[in-house]
Amino acid sequence: MRNAVPPTFSSKKESHLAPMASSNSSSLGAEMTAPDNVTTSGDSCTWYAGESCEKSRTCYDCLNVGIVGDSCAVGVFGQCLSISEQITGETYYLASSTTYCKPSDEICTTCRSQWLEDYAASRAVTSSLCFGENGCICLAVCEREMRNSLVIHNQCPSFERAKVGSIMLIIGMGVASIIVFSMFTYCIKKLLKRALPCA
Repeated sequence: MRNAVPPTFSSKKESHLAPMASSNSSSLGAEMTAPDNVTTSGDSCTWYAGESCEKSRTCYDCLNVGIVGDSCAVGVFGQCLSISEQITGETYYLASSTTYCKPSDEICTTCRSQWLEDYAASRAVTSSLCFGENGCICLAVCEREMRNSLVIHNQCPSFERAKVGSIMLIIGMGVASIIVFSMFTYCIKKLLKRALPCA
């Protein structure tokens, strides 16, 4: 199991992970070697095969299951991305040097519970990272219930707008149908009263 190098933390309430050292082109090439556990299903670093902008790869798969011809990393809001997409100054956990803890990891389970409790109470967490068995890591940004939605929102803004537009269209059609039905019913009643004045 590969050991993660712990980043430094700021003293603020909500921890911010210190950026990893930026990689030059030669080091990027060296990190392109995929791990032994490699997916051949057509996944990209960010998305599962056939589910772009719908289902993002989990942090566990990002760091533990390699992509053919690429090397992945977990970014600042829990997104999995290719190391070629790294932005200088931001924090990344590289699959080439880090593993994500299993859901059953005892330390990570404790951290996850605390993170969810803190986030529910204050929308913030006091720590962003925990180290589990054999140096694996778990991250607060990866354990949030809304993680997948946040990844989609950040990676596919046009897709999100289109989805919202579709929802609004469906709602609008539903309201219009109710109005048309109500008017139709009203007209039928008026016609019946004229045809049957004693009714």
